[in-house]
Amino acid sequence: MKLTPKEQDRLTIFTLAELARRRKARGIKLNHPEAVALITDEVMEEARAGRTFDEVVAHGMQLLSEDEVMEGVAELAKALYAEALFDDGTKLVVLQNPIRRTSAVSTEPARIIPASSPDSITINAGKPTITLSVTNTSDHPVQITS
Repeated sequence: MKLTPKEQDRLTIFTLAELARRRKARGIKLNHPEAVALITDEVMEEARAGRTFDEVVAHGMQLLSEDEVMEGVAELAKALYAEALFDDGTKLVVLQNPIRRTSAVSTEPARIIPASSPDSITINAGKPTITLSVTNTSDHPVQITS
């Protein structure tokens, strides 16, 4: 049997996710690779099972809380990106802060601190800019960002 690099990557994610599931079931806090693999595997499996994009995102966002991961892991996992196969094709699933916070980030209520200068702020003034024209000939969607 020959596996493509993508299939090998998928098996690696699955293997680490299974290890994470066992550790989680035993009450052992997950490290960063285990947490990422568990969430990624669940996202990919839910998509493959025919769930909608929104259902997959919602599922991925409720899998882990910071009580189930080692200290600092929630802060490391700011965004998780996974290409998942849905019924209508492969889509990029992006989960922002996928590990739920269970403790208050700050005990101080939100407040507005006014700028000390009345002058407006100009960002990137005088910086050169370019304009690109991009044509996607692939069957995969692309994102162009700054």
